[in-house]
Amino acid sequence: MKKRYALLFIASLIASALTAQWTPLGITDSIQNQSIESIEGVVYHNGKLYANTFLNGMMVSNDLGDSWDSLQAVGINHYVVEMKSYRGRLHAFCHINGLVAGMYYHSDDDGLTWTLDTAGMPESAITAGYPANFINVEFVGDYMLAQMGTPLQPYYRKHIDSTTWHRIPLFDNQGATTWYVKNDTVWTYNIFNVWYSVDDGKTWTQTPHNIPSFAPRAMAKEGSTIYLIGGGGWGNPGKLMKSTDNGATWNQMTQISTLIDTSWLNQPADILTMHVSGDEIYLCSTNDATNSVFNVWYSNDGGNTFAPDTAGLHVDPHGTAAIENWFEAEGYLFAVANFKDVYRKGVSIGIFENQQTVHAYPNPANEWIETPEMEVGTPYVIVGLNGRVHQEGKLQESHRISTSELQDGIYVISFQTGTSVTSLKVVVSH
Repeated sequence: MKKRYALLFIASLIASALTAQWTPLGITDSIQNQSIESIEGVVYHNGKLYANTFLNGMMVSNDLGDSWDSLQAVGINHYVVEMKSYRGRLHAFCHINGLVAGMYYHSDDDGLTWTLDTAGMPESAITAGYPANFINVEFVGDYMLAQMGTPLQPYYRKHIDSTTWHRIPLFDNQGATTWYVKNDTVWTYNIFNVWYSVDDGKTWTQTPHNIPSFAPRAMAKEGSTIYLIGGGGWGNPGKLMKSTDNGATWNQMTQISTLIDTSWLNQPADILTMHVSGDEIYLCSTNDATNSVFNVWYSNDGGNTFAPDTAGLHVDPHGTAAIENWFEAEGYLFAVANFKDVYRKGVSIGIFENQQTVHAYPNPANEWIETPEMEVGTPYVIVGLNGRVHQEGKLQESHRISTSELQDGIYVISFQTGTSVTSLKVVVSH
């Protein structure tokens, strides 16, 4: 027991050390006016970081951002605005300069060569003869869900191996802001409701209660807790809303609304993006255009209190820069700015104590892993070596746990069995 406490104490020290300042990754170091370089489509895939810049094109890092090289990709001819890594394949969603249209490519060799994959795509509502542009896209199960630049019918889903695009008409009239995927469930929301689907977007269920008067722009979910951020309306600061009962009741986390500054429009700032992991929350709010740093805020208590977390971030002279995306990989949290650079910082490390052994197969796992010795209904949690929870749920009758949403790597699956915890190390390799 003393050894366990010692390990936990050491882990807490490591966690404290890893919450130091942000490290800029130097994507724009090679250009003179760094603050004008736009950065889009940043993704972690097969141990590498990929980034797409307007002036330098597609870039790749083999050392988590310490150094960058231009990627001389073959077969992709348009500006990449979004990239996704899913089931071992790299996906690129592009904008066609000068047109309101888009292209979709995929790569099976880490971005060296690309295959055009636009067959069956909805047509642009503005530029006849071209596919529509992508506004938001996510993968869940065997499907890709997309919000397209087709104003009257923008919501679609398609099987990843099919060229048939199916409409999702439910949201045509009431809208759906973005897709959000957690543990094989896809979520979306609008100014009225939160919706979720457990069958890859085919059917949708509304959460028990409407959202309070609010214009949400991003969502996160941890267990039964839902977080929503967005604007409080003209003249009002942005809001962080929290529900701990899957949307039945909502509370505003008021402190952050009192902390965020005035925006470059001389109005109360909006909350733009969010990253949640356990009780830790990172937010980015609108900049004030007074040569200040990116407005990043951090909470370690589920949003009750926040403090600035800006050490290491660049000054923004124009007021237009913001953190537009966050993701975790190999023990780091990455913050992707729309201009200037990408930043990273270490995240805390957890310690696990095994009580007994359990067998599972296949291991390495591709799409699922089976644990025949565990009882149906046993709660489980899948944790990466960085101590972060990637997936949680209860064991179903098939005794199978999906690993299709996990990046390649080593994970620990922990089962709550009575008063003890049974843990199993699993290798995921797609």
